[in-house]
Amino acid sequence: MPNHTGTSKRHTEQPQVPKKWIVSILLLVAVIGLGITYNRTAEELGVYRLAAQRMLEGEEIYRPLEPKPFTYPPFFAAPFIPLLWIPATLQKGIFFLFNLSLLFAILVILRRMLSPWLDRDADEQVLEDPPGPRSSNRFRKEALFWFLCFLLAARHVTAVFENQSHDLIVFLLVMVSTYAYAKHKTNLAGAGMGLAAACKATPILFLPVYAWQGRFRGAATGVVILAAALLLPDLIFPRTAGGLWVQAWFDSFLSKVSPGEAADAEGAWFSWNFLNQSLTGSLYRLSTPIGARTSTAFDVSIWNPSREVLKFTGYALQLGLIAIAAFSCLPRFTRGLDDDRFTLRKLGEAGLLVCCMVLLSPMSSKSHFGVLLIPIAFCTFDLLYRKRDWIVATLLALIFLTGTITTKGLLGVDLGNEFLARGTVTFATLCAFFATAHVLFHTRSREARV
Repeated sequence: MPNHTGTSKRHTEQPQVPKKWIVSILLLVAVIGLGITYNRTAEELGVYRLAAQRMLEGEEIYRPLEPKPFTYPPFFAAPFIPLLWIPATLQKGIFFLFNLSLLFAILVILRRMLSPWLDRDADEQVLEDPPGPRSSNRFRKEALFWFLCFLLAARHVTAVFENQSHDLIVFLLVMVSTYAYAKHKTNLAGAGMGLAAACKATPILFLPVYAWQGRFRGAATGVVILAAALLLPDLIFPRTAGGLWVQAWFDSFLSKVSPGEAADAEGAWFSWNFLNQSLTGSLYRLSTPIGARTSTAFDVSIWNPSREVLKFTGYALQLGLIAIAAFSCLPRFTRGLDDDRFTLRKLGEAGLLVCCMVLLSPMSSKSHFGVLLIPIAFCTFDLLYRKRDWIVATLLALIFLTGTITTKGLLGVDLGNEFLARGTVTFATLCAFFATAHVLFHTRSREARV
């Protein structure tokens, strides 16, 4: 007969990383990161800062013909207005520390969603084993889990810091919404996702899923928050030229996007762009021969279809991803699950949807792919804690090959750009998508093994 008292004792004896080590690591990362930040010249922060300055003054913020135009919904300019009141020399450092705190919060939420498994002994037999070695094994297993997550996702997460991007704001809102949904706080979940969609449009994919799963109040809350956030800048910072900011955004960029085709908007986006790792962006490069090589375009094509065939192919691939995601999120898959398994399922579904976010977006640059931490963590957890699945292992290995080791830091700028042009980040995301879908498809049939 298992001794439940002993079990509790073993859990309390689980090795913990001393808080002073956590603080020391964070300080070290902050110091190194600040040094790198101030030594980099390329940045997105200047784009956000300029948009915020213009919005504050009522000037036009959407100027497609500028070298780096602001292309996000108007709501995403407003949070950067406070930076304008900070000395210019401090802005980079403050924004880096802000992003670092966002990443820490994301990791805390991710750890909390996985804690029922990370904190338990991996084998029921441990109830009869001495507590010391088994607790140590549990600690080492979790350390391996985080190491693998870092190995597979670091390239994508660090791109946010390298480019001084604002993507972690959206990432945190997605995580908060996912966690709230898993804890049956659907209004909060909808509100969080509505704010995320007001910042970067693509998280709106979550709201029809909430409705699909019968959480109509959450979906409705998200739509209301989205609409309010999109119109809020017009109430506080009206355009001098008249009209709505959101209408200007739609006319300048969103109206130029066509399903199944690579994004192309004069000045802002162009179809052949090796930085665009969306599904249609990579498909276009692989399907479009280039004549003379230039610094911004070179031939990586593997076939040469007509424009109609290319558009149909892109449209079919996009619909295919949506269909797989919709099936994976069927409400019947969560019936009868206890709270822990329900939370885990919601994390997997979020992983699938964030893959759709970056793959279906008209323009997805490297810094947008930090959200791959969610599907990578979900699949790595499943591999280590639930089942040794060779399909998941193979797909994670492919993520490592096409994501981690194709960075410019390892290959150099020229070779790194060659790999980007061939869609390596797109391929890594597809691997994460199908690995997550595979786990979700087979989870219910093996619940007894958990």
